Amino acid sequence: MRLAVIGSGSMAQAHIKVLQDKGFLGERADIVALCDPDKQSLEKTLKRFPQLEKVNLYENYEELLEKEELDAALIASPHTCHYEQLIGCLEKGIHILVEKPMVCSVAEAERVVQLAEEKGLTVMVAYQRRFMPAFLYAKEQISSGKLGKLLFFTAYQAQNWLPAALYSWRGEPHLSGGGQINDSGSHLVHAMLWLTEARPLEVFAYMEKEEAKVDILSALAIKFNDGILGSVGIIGDNPGWGEEIGVWGKKGAILIRDGWQIIQQGEDGKYFTPQKLPEGKPPIEAFLDCLEGKEENKVPPVWGLRVIALTEAAWRSAEQGTP
Repeated sequence: MRLAVIGSGSMAQAHIKVLQDKGFLGERADIVALCDPDKQSLEKTLKRFPQLEKVNLYENYEELLEKEELDAALIASPHTCHYEQLIGCLEKGIHILVEKPMVCSVAEAERVVQLAEEKGLTVMVAYQRRFMPAFLYAKEQISSGKLGKLLFFTAYQAQNWLPAALYSWRGEPHLSGGGQINDSGSHLVHAMLWLTEARPLEVFAYMEKEEAKVDILSALAIKFNDGILGSVGIIGDNPGWGEEIGVWGKKGAILIRDGWQIIQQGEDGKYFTPQKLPEGKPPIEAFLDCLEGKEENKVPPVWGLRVIALTEAAWRSAEQGTP
């Protein structure tokens, strides 16, 4: 499979490292081109992965799409660049793995969903919690009714994200599309929607930018269908990193800390640690499996649409002071 990588920053390198470490480079995927307007970023990527020193380099994706014959592309560029790059790849008949957030507006997301369907192409959003053992276990327990009727969802993420907002493209709205809720916080929003399969009806949000141009702190109260309530907290000015997600039902609860620690409450009210979890995999491996017909697309673009729909509603609420 001929693969191009659009964007050569930390997330692009993380995906390339998975391909390298799992022995997929040259076997299941041939990276034939790298694209980034930042030459220093390209140089860092080539230095880290010297086996890519002979691939074609491009400063803009239009030239790449014009000159290369591709099967697939990995898009890991600044957030607001995703939409044009997604549309360009789809118009060329290219399958895509795109970093989160898929795009930065509902209108853009709806167009991506529509075009991918029209073209019969795979667009997978790299929400890695969808493939992590603790989350796979939680999803199976919730879907099988072990927690009973769902009542409440809560999640928080604390991270030293403010420096990124002050000293990189992530803090520039024309490139990032928003603050931490649209960046790493996007994972929380996706996990909440995927785990519960609940439909948000209303959100009330408070947000603070501190000294940045984008949201650093976010507090969301959410009302879902079927009487489910939820809350999400994003803390972008903290010295460390931490994350907790909890789902409560009438028959029990599941709590996941930092993506891998998991405890469960049974119907008797007692907590226990599940001993056997499903096997996980990185998103790019799932992408390859999907293209090779081994499994379905687990994170199709409709999930990108659902995430940005709730995110947009939260931004509006914070700006207007109303749900």
